[in-house]
Amino acid sequence: MRQTVAVNLARTGQEWIDYFLRERSGTHNNQWVIVDQAKLSTYKNVVLVVEEGFSQYEILDKTSMLQQKGYVPSYNIPYS
Repeated sequence: MRQTVAVNLARTGQEWIDYFLRERSGTHNNQWVIVDQAKLSTYKNVVLVVEEGFSQYEILDKTSMLQQKGYVPSYNIPYS
């Protein structure tokens, strides 16, 4: 449900993260990759990764990896 609300209300990648993290229960682990296509021309905060781990979360900007490799790999293991 949090993902659906975030998708429908957010206008930017950072807003998506703000909406998504608002009602965290802290009961599971997940990794979310958010691509903000509107920022492709600036190459700042284009690819954001949110990693949730029970009561903690971390937000990572992986835009530099997109610039270097042309893609952002995700191997079902945490970046952080």
